[in-house]
Order: sequence, then structure tokens, then C-alpha cells
Amino acid sequence: MRKSCSVNSTAPNPAETALNKGDFAPAEVLFRALLAKSADNEAAHEGLVRALIEQNKVDDAAKDAEGG
Repeated sequence: MRKSCSVNSTAPNPAETALNKGDFAPAEVLFRALLAKSADNEAAHEGLVRALIEQNKVDDAAKDAEGG
């Protein structure tokens, strides 16, 4: 049986780019803007939590992760 995986070839959005560069405060703002437009965007929630944790905003990260 052969296994295969697909490659995500979509370009990162500005929020993901900021997060990847270590620009966590701008990433937080950009992820929050994405969530304001689409509250059920799972990737934006994940990115926001990562940006918050990197800024030691653990309580805020926990609230978002719990849906609050």
C-alpha cells in the first residue's frame, strides 16, 4: 500500500508571515482582524494563540483556545 501526502502550496497570509518572522504583536493584530471577519477560522485561532503565547499573554491565549 502506497502512502501519500498533499503539500499545502498556498502562500502564507500577512498574519502567518508576521508570526513566522517572529513579529508577534503585529501577528496578533492581523489574526484578530481575520477573526473579526470570520470567527470560525481555525487557522487564525491557532495563529492568534501562538502569537499570544510568544508574547507571554498566556491567559489571553487560554481564553481564545477555550472559545472565550
